[in-house]
Amino acid sequence: MDRPSSSYFVTITGNENDLVLANLYMQDSGIVPDYLSLSEDQEPGSLTYEVEDGAMPQWGGVDEVFSAMSQEFPSLLIEISEQCEEPYFPARLLRFTGGAQETHHGRVLAPEDVDLETARFLAGMLQANGMDDAAAFILKETPEYMF
Repeated sequence: MDRPSSSYFVTITGNENDLVLANLYMQDSGIVPDYLSLSEDQEPGSLTYEVEDGAMPQWGGVDEVFSAMSQEFPSLLIEISEQCEEPYFPARLLRFTGGAQETHHGRVLAPEDVDLETARFLAGMLQANGMDDAAAFILKETPEYMF
């Protein structure tokens, strides 16, 4: 069975000593270079990795791999952005801290779709900042069938 292509971006943040050990862990476990490469642009206090050729077959065990790593390095924050190359496939953001995992899925809309959740959120933000006319405009321009 073919898997869709995906891009992966991994950011690990924490203290420098743990980052050095985490980088060695990534190499010893084969994550680097088998799946990811260390990016050229590095910020102090973090390591960033990405797929060398931009995309690869979707990584089925990414959750388990980084959960195990997070348990080895509980002080580090590990964030993985998974961007599937298939149309209308939602992005996924994984966060690991001390073995605990958060998973967030993106929403994918067709260009002509109206996103009621976002329209209401924006209207609320505008109202909270005293921009009632702008909020009313957004709500008025959202099709009635959405409400």
